[in-house]
Amino acid sequence: MDKDELGGIWDAYRRRLIDGFLKKVKQASKAPYFVLVVDRESLRHLSTAMTMKEISQNGVSLIEIIDKPREPLPGVNAAFVLTPTPESVNMLVSENPRQYAAFHLFFTSSLADREFSKLKQKPALMKKVKALWELNIDFLAMENNCFSLGLPAGGIPNLWGASAHYFEEEVDTVVKRLTSACRLLARPEAWKVRYPVASKPAEQVAKRLVRSLRAKVSGGENSDETAEYTSATLLVVDRMCDPWSPLVHDFSFQAMANDVLELDQSRLGGSRYYGAGKEANDENANAILEDEQFPVWKKYRHKHVAEVSSQLNDDLQSFVNSNAAAKVHIKGKEPGQELDLKDLSSAIQALPEYGETLARHSAMVNALNDCLELFKTGSLESIARVEQDLVTGRTALGDRCRSKRVLSSIVDLLMAKEVGTEDKVRLITLALAIARSEKFMHYCGGRPSLLSGASFKSRFDLDECFDLARISSPEKTAPARGMATILEKIRNAGTDYKYSLESSD
Repeated sequence: MDKDELGGIWDAYRRRLIDGFLKKVKQASKAPYFVLVVDRESLRHLSTAMTMKEISQNGVSLIEIIDKPREPLPGVNAAFVLTPTPESVNMLVSENPRQYAAFHLFFTSSLADREFSKLKQKPALMKKVKALWELNIDFLAMENNCFSLGLPAGGIPNLWGASAHYFEEEVDTVVKRLTSACRLLARPEAWKVRYPVASKPAEQVAKRLVRSLRAKVSGGENSDETAEYTSATLLVVDRMCDPWSPLVHDFSFQAMANDVLELDQSRLGGSRYYGAGKEANDENANAILEDEQFPVWKKYRHKHVAEVSSQLNDDLQSFVNSNAAAKVHIKGKEPGQELDLKDLSSAIQALPEYGETLARHSAMVNALNDCLELFKTGSLESIARVEQDLVTGRTALGDRCRSKRVLSSIVDLLMAKEVGTEDKVRLITLALAIARSEKFMHYCGGRPSLLSGASFKSRFDLDECFDLARISSPEKTAPARGMATILEKIRNAGTDYKYSLESSD
């Protein structure tokens, strides 16, 4: 079986949910439907891979949040999908055993002994428990070629902070979630783990991950049963190998939408976008933007917004022209006359009978329009030009950037009222990384920006930039201060701090 036939991590994640959870409950309960109870974090995991329609088709009649009041349903089975945190377990053990006919318990990852002991101390509840499984889905399957560990700021504050305690906790969390992802794709013995020998975080993660993969699976679930790859390699690196990417604005559609728009990621089926300043309601409930099962989204999500703007217009024009009812609702247009995105959006909103598909088209149109509007009005074009100058050290025409000119452009943006505080901090942090990147580039083996020489470094002053931008809050300045700490660690590591690979086998 080749790679294309095997699919990716999103497909495997869905199989685990359908086969390892939904079908198990339906078979065990011997009833046509059951109630699903979740906490807010487990709902986030489910929402990346399942729609409400799919959940319903597999026997779920109602989804409820564990920390909200619920009506007793003593004649109905209930499946609980919870994160194994003390908070969620405490809410579970406080359940009235008469609330449901039976309890089917599923945890997103392994349940600690101390949390399991809380359950054992509730005999009345345990008599109602028909199953207890560990799903090992404590990561976010965003798409077939991409998953996230769901850690704030990518774990950078804890991995590079001064506290050894937080470092250990963060490494353990990373290892636990990587183990779940790896087991889902391939059996433990199939994995080869590589890491840069000079990176302490990467080394710790890699070595602990190997031990974790070799450990016996607990919880009654053979978590390797869906794994189909017979050979796999994991390269573990830390943010020091590429500190610039999170700071530079990316104008591909999906990246920009997540960066500058307010997406609703709290509901099943994928992130939703309702429009600037709008909230969820009955009319826009199906306005799913990041839908892994929607071909149009998959076609455009990684393309530049300017390219999407022209191509999406053609696609939606064709879609509307293929539906007579849609053409009727486009008022004031002659046959064959070209339609713009605004017209198409209006047409889509006027046709509720087209349901979910049209709602997804509408979400894409709204998101694209708002991205383009923010690009024009929020100085993003000017910011992006300076970012590219910093990273490459060359202008758009290929000429070498001069430190004085680049610094002047940075100052103009820092003093501009229309540029938001977050964008100013990102620009300052990027400039800092460039100014002190000579040792960093030696570490990662890459080519430094032409601005990484002594001239730009001597002219750039972090505190002066914050003063110009009128940013003094420690919370706001933390990203740049953190970057300074990382770069200082590299500088102190010596000339042997370079990027090479070593196996953890």
